[in-house]
Amino acid sequence: MKLMKQGNLLKRNLLIAQENLFWIFCLFLFFVVLFFVVSSFQKEDAGVAEVQEISMEMIIGNYTGIVLDADALHFGTIKKGSGESRTRQTIITNNDNQTKQVEIRIRGNITEWTSLSESLFILGPYENKTIEVTVHPDTALTEGNYRGVLQTIIRMIP
Repeated sequence: MKLMKQGNLLKRNLLIAQENLFWIFCLFLFFVVLFFVVSSFQKEDAGVAEVQEISMEMIIGNYTGIVLDADALHFGTIKKGSGESRTRQTIITNNDNQTKQVEIRIRGNITEWTSLSESLFILGPYENKTIEVTVHPDTALTEGNYRGVLQTIIRMIP
């Protein structure tokens, strides 16, 4: 009888040990996955020195108008169905003694009708580059305001 109790106790302890090993393995696996997820985010932003954003706006209306404000890239009012395009310039400057890679992205509901003269380039120390941003709205575009953001991502080059 005593031997049976010891055998049952041994079986129970073995089951507990197996269950603990299972949970330790699950915890280990969780941390491995977490490590890879975190490190993948770090690689994407690796070397990013600066991110700048400037607003963009285009209005489709029943008249033609011009906006000269310098707080954003304003393309003014473009007459609906005119097929007209507008271009604005922005200057990207490297005020540092290190070479940098510059990437420009456009986001927002203006994206589909916007093009850039360049979107990925290298700037040497104290160098600048003028980029042309052009909107060419579809002639069937409905009247309204179309907005977006011009995002400049500057990365250090090792």
